[in-house]
Amino acid sequence: MHQIQQEKGYSVSLSEPQPPLFDVNTAGYPSKGNPNAKVTLVEFADYQCPHCKKASKIVKNLLEKFGDQLQVVYRDFPINPSGISRKVAEAAVCADQQGRFWDFHDLAYERQSYLKAIKPEMLAQQLGLDMAGFSACVADSSSKDKVTGSLEEGNRLGLSGTPTFFINGRQLHVHGDLESGLQNAIEEAIAAAS
Repeated sequence: MHQIQQEKGYSVSLSEPQPPLFDVNTAGYPSKGNPNAKVTLVEFADYQCPHCKKASKIVKNLLEKFGDQLQVVYRDFPINPSGISRKVAEAAVCADQQGRFWDFHDLAYERQSYLKAIKPEMLAQQLGLDMAGFSACVADSSSKDKVTGSLEEGNRLGLSGTPTFFINGRQLHVHGDLESGLQNAIEEAIAAAS
């Protein structure tokens, strides 16, 4: 196309198409960063997804880099058919009730290769959570309902894989390096919001 423009003097006057804007529900889901930031990054992920494990480290780095300009919200999208991701996600809801979601989240990804062999309760014990409260929460249907709600939200948004990111309501499609793709998209969103 560039060659035709040069040889024939044609120009393209169409603007770059924008991805649709979605209203992604973030209320009541674990978040980090500035709740009043101009940029909100929502991540839908599955604890057994190797790309999600890598993405969790990238997101942590981006939070450090962008500081108060960024808020990150984590949403569960447990699509691994084993059912293990869903159990870990439900346990993470219970860790969140004790103010330890991010510790549990990080440990679950750190132990990802062992999730088939260990129970989520072992992660809770390793973190020193109140096990009576944790067990009561896991047995309660509200933890299951919260994960189901997150999964349904992902389905409503048309997600087909993990990790999936939304920046200020726009789904991000990264081709190539995830870290630089996310960083560039966040920088563009900060500039657009200024």
